[in-house]
Amino acid sequence: MADPVIPLASGAELLKQALSSVVNRLLLAAIVLLVGFIAGRLAGKFVEHVVRAMELNRAVHAATRVTLEIDEILGRIVSYGIYFLVVVAALDVLGVGSIFFTLIAAGIIIALIISFVLAIRDMIPNLLAGWHIKRRKLVKKGDTIKVDTAEGKVVKVEMMETLLVTSKGDDLFIPNATLIKNELVRKRR
Repeated sequence: MADPVIPLASGAELLKQALSSVVNRLLLAAIVLLVGFIAGRLAGKFVEHVVRAMELNRAVHAATRVTLEIDEILGRIVSYGIYFLVVVAALDVLGVGSIFFTLIAAGIIIALIISFVLAIRDMIPNLLAGWHIKRRKLVKKGDTIKVDTAEGKVVKVEMMETLLVTSKGDDLFIPNATLIKNELVRKRR
């Protein structure tokens, strides 16, 4: 039995097929973006309208005395969320979705690491200072101390901060690192 003869495509035909595939993907990605952005805008406006009808802005203001445009904020969150998903879908149609997800994941991990480092930047010195204060008994409950411009009676010494009550009766929380770094005057009773 003879092998069937498969005709080889010419270079021009291969180029035509490749361009046709690329153009089709670009058109499909453009359609996905267009429809998605319209849907995102409509969904955001719908959420904004529903939240405004619920009078959530007034409820938040009554509870917190803070004026926030909750309806606009939630509407934008919904719109931007849909925009993000649409861009991801369009990139997937173009065949670069996995690269995009890798870059986004790396960006999120880097942002989390930076946030964590910034969050503990002040915590570690205060914890170490609190441990030092408790171990050396530099400040005890009942002492009257002055550090920087703050003066008062020590009510509580914790790992992160020390609570003073001023002569006016105000509560004053002083970070323990401040107690260690600055001149501390313990007044005699």
